[in-house]
Amino acid sequence: TVAKRKRSVLDLKQKLQILEDLERGEKVIDVAQRYKIGNSTVCDIRKAGDKLRNFAAAMGSSVRVEKRKTMHVNHDEALDKAVYMWFVQNRMKGTPISGPILKEKAKHFHRDLNGEEAGFTASDGWLNRFKHWHGIRQLSIAGEIMSTCNESIAPFHSRLMEIMETEVLTGEHKLPLLVIGKSTNPRCFKHVNLASLPMLHRAQRSAWINSEIFRAWFVENFIPDVRSFFRSKGIPIHALLLINNAGAHHGAESLKSADGSIRCEFLLANTTAKVQPMDQGVLATLKRIYRGKLLSYVLNEENDELNLSNIINSISIKDAIYMLAESWKDIQTSTIKKCWAKSTLLQPPENALDQTPGVLEAPDQDNLYAVAEQFSFNAQEVKNWVQTDEADEGYSNLSNSEIVQSVLQQDHTEVCEIVDEQTQVDTDDVTIPTDAEAADCLEKAIIWLENQTDADGLQILMLRQLRQKAVQKRNAHKRQTVASQ
Repeated sequence: TVAKRKRSVLDLKQKLQILEDLERGEKVIDVAQRYKIGNSTVCDIRKAGDKLRNFAAAMGSSVRVEKRKTMHVNHDEALDKAVYMWFVQNRMKGTPISGPILKEKAKHFHRDLNGEEAGFTASDGWLNRFKHWHGIRQLSIAGEIMSTCNESIAPFHSRLMEIMETEVLTGEHKLPLLVIGKSTNPRCFKHVNLASLPMLHRAQRSAWINSEIFRAWFVENFIPDVRSFFRSKGIPIHALLLINNAGAHHGAESLKSADGSIRCEFLLANTTAKVQPMDQGVLATLKRIYRGKLLSYVLNEENDELNLSNIINSISIKDAIYMLAESWKDIQTSTIKKCWAKSTLLQPPENALDQTPGVLEAPDQDNLYAVAEQFSFNAQEVKNWVQTDEADEGYSNLSNSEIVQSVLQQDHTEVCEIVDEQTQVDTDDVTIPTDAEAADCLEKAIIWLENQTDADGLQILMLRQLRQKAVQKRNAHKRQTVASQ
């Protein structure tokens, strides 16, 4: 008789590790033998990969992931999630939180979630379990120090240097930016292959980043993109994503790949202006380059039939995405490296470059002012414009009622089918050119570009490649038509 295999019950951490093993190219049969499970079980785990990763990310603590064997969510987890969201928001603001305060807040959330039913007392046992599950010590999130002094940054710098190699900080790897709009399917996306966009697009009713969008981006985009980059360079996969302790990042300290090679680390609370490399000029430069392109776009479109207001209202989110992608591409690796050097992350605070965060390189700034002058804007008006959103964090703090509403929703990201309110050029009547028409238009574009004194050889080559693609599709369509006849 065939010996019956002993039933193995894997926890969530093991299932995530299996996904990592399969992604590295291991065979199903080898993985199954190592974990003493059937081949079909390994295949089932692979099919459920996205669900497993998203569920693990939503747990908010590595302790909870290690103990989990199923993705079943019990009734109390809505309360747990609400209390934790409130806790993170208030600790981020530096609000002192004691055990009694946290227990009282838990009672309030329980009443909001379940009505006035009795049975929950927010006991000391509940508080201890809550702190343990979320990795909280002394009611302070692990890794968080509420101070802005250099004495607080120095220990963080020393610990970071133990896990980072400065020679890999080249600024070469720029991930596609994530753009968040209010509508899932804006009118301007009609006839557009979304996978061809140079950026990622997500929708949220208020166009804010939230924890669900952030976690999904980390799991579905950041990890695969980083792995691909490291493999292309032939270097060991080891990446650390440094993030500020914001409400949209709650639970992010537990976000990591199954093998732990790619993970998140919170920056010191209230020290972001000193240690966050993105705050040392990268974001400021990006915004200014984008604004320069926006002004140039408006200037080029202006004519007797369209005034400034009409042109601005006609700009769609698709137009903005392409302008932003060009701006991101224009940022040099040297700019990114300089911003890392200005941060106190890579060197003790006393040795860091003493420069004002957000300083823009002269060529970009000169270009912006030059374009703005054509609209009769003075220097102060331009300065006010570029600084108008410096305090915009990109996310909003939720009220108690909004927290309750958030945890009760089945899907926090809410697929919004609302249409952008702005007046845009209606794309419903746009006629998609045929393959033959596209080939003819590209041929004319090549002739035009070759006749320009400032023609770029690479641009001409790109147009020729596009024309060849259109010709191939045109010929393939002809062959299909003949075959069908």
